[in-house]
Amino acid sequence: LLASDNRASFLGLITAAGLLLVAGKWRFPATLGLTGAFAVLILTGMATIGNSTWAAGKIQGTTDRIYSILDYRGEGAYMSGDSYYKGHNNQFRAVWWKNIVTEAWETNPVLGMGFGHDMAGAFLQEYYPEGTAEEFSARSPHNIAITAFGRMGLVGLALWLSFCTVLLKRTWHELRTSEDQTNWALWCGAWVILVSATFGVVLEGPMGAVVFWSILGLAHSSASPQPSDLVTDFNSNDDSSAGSVK
Repeated sequence: LLASDNRASFLGLITAAGLLLVAGKWRFPATLGLTGAFAVLILTGMATIGNSTWAAGKIQGTTDRIYSILDYRGEGAYMSGDSYYKGHNNQFRAVWWKNIVTEAWETNPVLGMGFGHDMAGAFLQEYYPEGTAEEFSARSPHNIAITAFGRMGLVGLALWLSFCTVLLKRTWHELRTSEDQTNWALWCGAWVILVSATFGVVLEGPMGAVVFWSILGLAHSSASPQPSDLVTDFNSNDDSSAGSVK
């Protein structure tokens, strides 16, 4: 992920590691931190001692991507070849999000603009006033919460935030009470996708949504009592009741 160009999945990974760390499950966050530090150390040695331009470019590109996450206005200057466009990317999202929120609030703040409304129309007129984006194909604002508000207004946004709150409470409960590492992975995996959906087109289409809801279903089923467990509990209760009667 440090070598990739996807900042959203990097934030998702940090979120999942943070949840594990706060819940007292430190092994994965520690392994992740040590591995990242070792990789940075190797790249730094290659760049300084070996004069490797490739390693220097990787360090600069990773630094730019991490810094650009906090540059919400897109005003930073990024010099690496892999990250020069990050400022434009941030500004692109900020303008589109502001445009949708304003338009939905002025049109129908309670129920939104509906699923048939073109949420890119007004944005294109503002961001490309000279009409240079004839082949613009993105129709989602790269944020599932903004999509919910734009399409369904405050009602939809409240439902989505309620779902996220329930998901967070359930994840916290499972991380604190369960000892099944596969169960941890499923809940944390759902959060990686959910965080990615806050900065990309992930849950609006099947490519990310099918995986997300499948992982969430598996996580929920793994945390639920199995039929065999229920039968065992029932039989044990019968035995204890019979003993008390005798």
